[in-house]
Order: sequence, then C-alpha cells, then structure tokens
Amino acid sequence: MSTRCTLTVFDSEQAFTIYRQSDGYPDTEHGVLAGLRGALSYAWPLPRFEPDEFAAAIVAAWKKPAQSHTAFESTYTSQGGNIRLINGNRDSVGDSAFHYDITRDKRALRVTVFKSIEGNGDSRSWKRVKSILLRAKDQPTPPIEQHEEAES
Repeated sequence: MSTRCTLTVFDSEQAFTIYRQSDGYPDTEHGVLAGLRGALSYAWPLPRFEPDEFAAAIVAAWKKPAQSHTAFESTYTSQGGNIRLINGNRDSVGDSAFHYDITRDKRALRVTVFKSIEGNGDSRSWKRVKSILLRAKDQPTPPIEQHEEAES
C-alpha cells in the first residue's frame, strides 16, 4: 500500500497544497524530507522564499518520466499522477497518512511533519511529529552550464 501525503507551502499571503501518492513517510530513503532536500536545487537560493515558486520546485523535482513495470506477467507504463497540485488543504485527501507544512523561518525553511490520527467515522485529527529546518547549507550548488561564445 502506498503512503499518501499532502504538503502545504505557505506564507502570510499564499498557500499551495501538493498531493503525493506514494513515499509519503518522512524519513525513508525516498521519503519526503530527502525529497525536499532534492527540491532545493530547483528553487531560488535560500533565504529567498516564495511559496508558489517552492511548490513548483517540489513538483519539478518529484515528477517522474514514464516508467515501464512488469507485474503479474503483464507490462504496464506508469506516468504522471504521483505528484499533483490540489485545490484544498490537508483534509481534502481522505487517505493521506502524513502532512507537511513548509514555510520560511528567518533564513531557513521550516518543515513541520504531522501524522494523521484516525477518529470515529469520517473525523480525524493530526498529531505533530517533528519540525526540522532546511538551511542554505542543505541546498546543493547548481551546476552552471558553460556556453562558448560564437566567433564573429
């Protein structure tokens, strides 16, 4: 079973929510916190932070090209829908196990992790698990492409 999650990237003026269909655990090799470190290379250098731009960086880093899989003696192609923007908040997806709030905290990004606690019927609540800071030192230096000048 896939571990679904939502992430909300926000400041005092804007909020953007992302849905991730699998690998929603915080601390696994391909989990959300490792993925957010990878998304830093698609974003403005910290401390600059704009919620719409960082949400786009997450989507750019996490979208996967089409992949061929074989299961139960059939081959199929998966593409696309694992990562998407949603119109809503963490409660808009009924089966998400984790939620991540991402916002600026001085010169870093604060990521707060919440775990879904099932309630009675359709109700549920969220338990804060932990909070971490992603700092400029966590941001990889992007490779700079060299372009040769054309001779005139």
